[in-house]
Amino acid sequence: MKTQAIPKRYQREEDILADAFDAFNRTTQKLQQAYRVLEEQTIRISNELERKNLELEHKIFEVENMKQYANDIIENVTSGLIVVDKKTRVTTFNRRARQITGLKENQVIGKKPPKGLEVFTRQLDKTLTTEDNTMGEYSLKKE
Repeated sequence: MKTQAIPKRYQREEDILADAFDAFNRTTQKLQQAYRVLEEQTIRISNELERKNLELEHKIFEVENMKQYANDIIENVTSGLIVVDKKTRVTTFNRRARQITGLKENQVIGKKPPKGLEVFTRQLDKTLTTEDNTMGEYSLKKE
């Protein structure tokens, strides 16, 4: 059997098609490689994010423990403790202050100190507005 010669026109089209397939295969390989790199980066970033989240959870736990420890100290000091902000609104009203005044925490937190304690508020206003920004310390004592 005799092989027929392929006309030059078809050879050229065949070469063009072969080149197109080669270009397609090279592009596909590049895309696959870029996808693998992207997957690796995603895994690395995901692992780092998970590690950072664990660190953050640990720090939050530590801060919560320290806040609870400080709150326990404030609640259990033997003096009545009333803390006010710069606007003289009560931010802390410990157990002994509640015992001395007979008031509940929800009656004073976020509000100006109640009647009978204005003398402390006036003194605090003076102390808070001094040039050196010192804070006053006053103890409540039941008489």
